[in-house]
Amino acid sequence: MGYFRFERLITKYGRRFDIIIPAMGEYVGGVWKEGKPVIEEEFGAILSLSETKLYQLGGTLSAQDRHLYMNHAIRHHIEENRSRGNEEFTGVYAYTLRWVSAIDQIKK
Repeated sequence: MGYFRFERLITKYGRRFDIIIPAMGEYVGGVWKEGKPVIEEEFGAILSLSETKLYQLGGTLSAQDRHLYMNHAIRHHIEENRSRGNEEFTGVYAYTLRWVSAIDQIKK
């Protein structure tokens, strides 16, 4: 039995988005210099989570979190790859996008 290939769905319903890769800083002459983040443009389908999914996971995900489906892998470090090897069969790489508020970023 063949597996359904999702590439066409991602191409049809996807959109362009930016991935911001934080850069490491460094000491220059004893003074800390922040690194400049790299911005890469990508393409994929971003979907909201269903309410039943939020309830079943017991609060580990929030209503602001999203699923991301892409036709290729993200090259940079990621926290959670939902594909778990299934991309060989489906042709889709699945990720969970975690909501980070601007206030949380200011606290750092």
